Amino acid sequence: MVAAGMAHGHAPEACWRCFAIGSDFGGYIDPINDYSTALAFPQFHSDLLASLADLRKKRPELFGTLRAEEAVDRVCYQNAMEFTFKHYP
Repeated sequence: MVAAGMAHGHAPEACWRCFAIGSDFGGYIDPINDYSTALAFPQFHSDLLASLADLRKKRPELFGTLRAEEAVDRVCYQNAMEFTFKHYP
């Protein structure tokens, strides 16, 4: 998705503002086995950070000036919070 956004002229930092972890209170979802409940969220956060730090080393153009820690914070927390405040004031 980041690469697709960049193909349309968006800066990589802006593309990382499009992802968020959410719930599926309105329907059925089959969770990823390793992270099947909210209790596993700290482990998910840690694993995602390790994966994105590795990806940033291999493909820095997908991050621009964004650090892996900032991308994880956006995906796990900040993007959902900004969406909620914008659309449900």
